[in-house]
Amino acid sequence: MAAAITLDVVDPRSDPEPAYWAQWRASSGMWANWSYQALRVDAWTGRGPLVLCVLRSGAEILGVVSAYISGLPLRRTSYISAGRRQLGLVDVRAPHSTAQQGWWFDSRLSVAEQAELCRVYVRAMRRELGWRVWAVAWRHARTVDLPMFAGRRTLVRRTPALPVIDLPFGTSDDWLASLSRSRRTDLRRQFRRVAEHPDVHFQFGRSADLVGVEEFARLLSENLAKYRRGHRGRRPHFSAAWLEAVFRVGGTLSVTYRDHTGRLLAASIALDHPSLPVLSAWGAVPAGAGGFPHLYFDMYGQLIRWALDTHKGGLILGHSQVEVKTGLGAQLVPEHLVLTGLR
Repeated sequence: MAAAITLDVVDPRSDPEPAYWAQWRASSGMWANWSYQALRVDAWTGRGPLVLCVLRSGAEILGVVSAYISGLPLRRTSYISAGRRQLGLVDVRAPHSTAQQGWWFDSRLSVAEQAELCRVYVRAMRRELGWRVWAVAWRHARTVDLPMFAGRRTLVRRTPALPVIDLPFGTSDDWLASLSRSRRTDLRRQFRRVAEHPDVHFQFGRSADLVGVEEFARLLSENLAKYRRGHRGRRPHFSAAWLEAVFRVGGTLSVTYRDHTGRLLAASIALDHPSLPVLSAWGAVPAGAGGFPHLYFDMYGQLIRWALDTHKGGLILGHSQVEVKTGLGAQLVPEHLVLTGLR
């Protein structure tokens, strides 16, 4: 990485899609939420501006960083209120996901070269955003990532681990055999009840082929509302506009369940990836409102069967319901919040 590093700072709300973006996303295997259409929707609906930074050496892309800006009066921003200007945090997070990292660096780069990209990025954000930037927060850093953040003005804190299920199995029966006897017995009984129920109709495939964005958004929003109570802060907002954007670009899969009238009982979103798809969301009608039990676990069985059939290395399951996911064989991957460039 001897050549000088150049940076493209991109605001998806106002800037056109970079000519190289679609090719980079395809070659790097990034999920559908990194498509520029989805980024544009997310940038308009977030609590703070979304800023992309592309680090290049000539035409070669070395890294891409996605960050939400907390309370800064960006030159290209008009809707951040004056009352939040005391904050100055560049919050590096994946767009619309807490199960991914907000940065991508070329895997061929050494740790020292990746560390240099981090330093270049911090300096660039200060030039772009002004003196109020007091730190860059890198969320969901894995233990293996920590050496590239080493420095005098760095703070590291452990955060909740990420459940990831590895799939070194030939069939779903092999996966079931790896679980505890009680869990295996329960899952097989639940799978059988769903499969044999005459009023539950299962489908799996491209999201755009299976469900309308309005009914899906309503179901997912109602489900997320259950977990928002008592919590503050930004959570992914599954609007119809965002769903339409990720459905349109492809690489978004769904497990859906309907009754005999066609009513949507439950649905999930999985963002495809060459080796590690992400379970992005799940929503279901409560049993007291006409829903059907066991669909949550059946959905996992269907996704794992698909992942094994398509030779995926595993599934990223997201941070919620940790005990349930470890019972399904997921491992907890340690994660950290890293603050760099502290003033």
